[in-house]
Amino acid sequence: MNALCILIALAGVIHTITADTCDVCTTTYASEKTAGGSDNALLCTAVKKYAQCLAVASGAGCASGANVPATQFAGTIATDAGALTSCTFDALCSGCQMTYQTAKLARSSSKAVNDCKEAFTYAGCVADSTTTFKACDGVTTQAALTITAQAAAIADCSVCGTEALKSSVVILVAGLFLSYLKF
Repeated sequence: MNALCILIALAGVIHTITADTCDVCTTTYASEKTAGGSDNALLCTAVKKYAQCLAVASGAGCASGANVPATQFAGTIATDAGALTSCTFDALCSGCQMTYQTAKLARSSSKAVNDCKEAFTYAGCVADSTTTFKACDGVTTQAALTITAQAAAIADCSVCGTEALKSSVVILVAGLFLSYLKF
């Protein structure tokens, strides 16, 4: 089980390294939006990439200011996507990814139990989503996001080495596997 903890920590580090800040996401989106001009497809791709970027972002601009994901999800992203023809987000994005990221960045305490509960709720939301749904980027499948959500749940439950976590991980993986089979 110690090997699992190491893999979980490594996954968290890799995720942290590859995630942009909210300020970088917004700057990139502004450039892509300008470059898209009036091309509906390019603009839709840009707004979806922006939503995906914010859904995993951390650091500068994520806690305060105009680029906070919750503000952007409800404001710029909703407005810009709504103004385009056929540019919508599946419930996997709006119901799972955006909700989890908003809750994660709004954490006011460092209670591991609450963090763990939010992450397991996110993993459950993703696992229970329709398999044809896509993540915020419009490309990532529900199956691929399930793996990412499981890793987030395990990483947010930072008490590796306790029997409770070991049991929870086994139960989560078994439950997600069974829900994937959809008996």
